[in-house]
Amino acid sequence: MHLNVVPTIVSCGDREVTTHAFLDPGRSLSFCERKLMDALNAPGSPKCVTIHTMTAPRTLDSEAVSVSVEPFKGGNRIELSEVVVVDEIPVTA
Repeated sequence: MHLNVVPTIVSCGDREVTTHAFLDPGRSLSFCERKLMDALNAPGSPKCVTIHTMTAPRTLDSEAVSVSVEPFKGGNRIELSEVVVVDEIPVTA
């Protein structure tokens, strides 16, 4: 099975970080790890989201940040206005 993982540049204000993004076309929300938000010094605002899984909905009190994302080798920049911050995204290489 192949995952849609692509190298990207994420920016907020005058800071940018090169990282990898997991593109999931089935998602209705965008997430980032707290360490990325900290590296970008991105200001967050309180955000409460409900995540629906196969077993039950789960409420998460977090923050939302606004960032820009673009392909590592250049291309169109996308503005993401409400990216939910989580401590960790549970994926392995």
